[in-house]
Amino acid sequence: MTGLTIGILLSRTISGTISEYFGWRMVYLFVAVLALLFAVLLMRYLPKTKPTSDLSYPKLLASMLTLLKKYSELRSAAITGGLWFSRL
Repeated sequence: MTGLTIGILLSRTISGTISEYFGWRMVYLFVAVLALLFAVLLMRYLPKTKPTSDLSYPKLLASMLTLLKKYSELRSAAITGGLWFSRL
């Protein structure tokens, strides 16, 4: 939660500073340039790997059920992750 809060506060501070000096539209331009930069860097430095499975996408999704049945830790993590979005 600390990382999330710091990210929110920093993004608001940076976007506020950019909009104060250059206008609110420049925030969107700044983010677009930053996203493009990250896309280029990721394309350049991420390893190029081929899929190890020849299953179709629907079959890959269905295989997740097998993993959920087999691994109790995965079930626990999935339930915990889902509960993060609940309103109690």
